[in-house]
Amino acid sequence: MNEQILEKYQSLKSVINNYESAVVAFSGGIDSSLVAYVAGEVLGNNALAVTSGSASLKRSDLHLAETLGKDWDLSHEIIVTDELSKADYRRNPVDRCFHCKTSLYTSLDTICKERASRLFSMAQTWMIWEITDQDLSRQTTIKSARL
Repeated sequence: MNEQILEKYQSLKSVINNYESAVVAFSGGIDSSLVAYVAGEVLGNNALAVTSGSASLKRSDLHLAETLGKDWDLSHEIIVTDELSKADYRRNPVDRCFHCKTSLYTSLDTICKERASRLFSMAQTWMIWEITDQDLSRQTTIKSARL
């Protein structure tokens, strides 16, 4: 690992270490996989990776999230979110990710309240954006943070 990436990795670990517990939105994609892995590494069983198994997620992505969760020994749960019931999502607009994430983050917020965990999922994409400089992730998180 080169020095710059190692520095960012250590920074991510440091931020996560400020939490007693975390719920991480875990799609199996590169961003959420990194955050789920590091949260599991830093917080152990106090980190919960949550994947929405709704029909909007490709079955191959769901399988990947399940496999990674097992391989990395993560606490991992699969839930079903309601984005398909929303007309705004079904119209398939350019901001459909916002509608999907709104459903997901609402469900994650409920999980956090039930378990007295601090909601880390909203910070997740922002953190990855800072690490990778991806504008789309930043835009999604800003909208999601306005729930």
